[in-house]
Amino acid sequence: MKQAILSLYRSAVDVAAEWTPPPGVVTPPALVLWGAHDTYGPPAYGRAAAERVSAPFVELDAGHWSVAERPVETAAALEDFWSYF
Repeated sequence: MKQAILSLYRSAVDVAAEWTPPPGVVTPPALVLWGAHDTYGPPAYGRAAAERVSAPFVELDAGHWSVAERPVETAAALEDFWSYF
């Protein structure tokens, strides 16, 4: 699985441009969770995605696998988000 993921990632010339949906593709409700220490994509990417779709942005004290690294905080953010619906 690791090889498949690495091959996929390495196949992109410009990951941000190739894998970022154009405006309007994602519709609310949405929530963006991002790791503050993500070495593959800085929090600015997540903030930009959240702004693009008017979604809340939650920055977790974690790396690239933030939702796995911080499950308690992730669950709290999701429960808070879901409480609005």
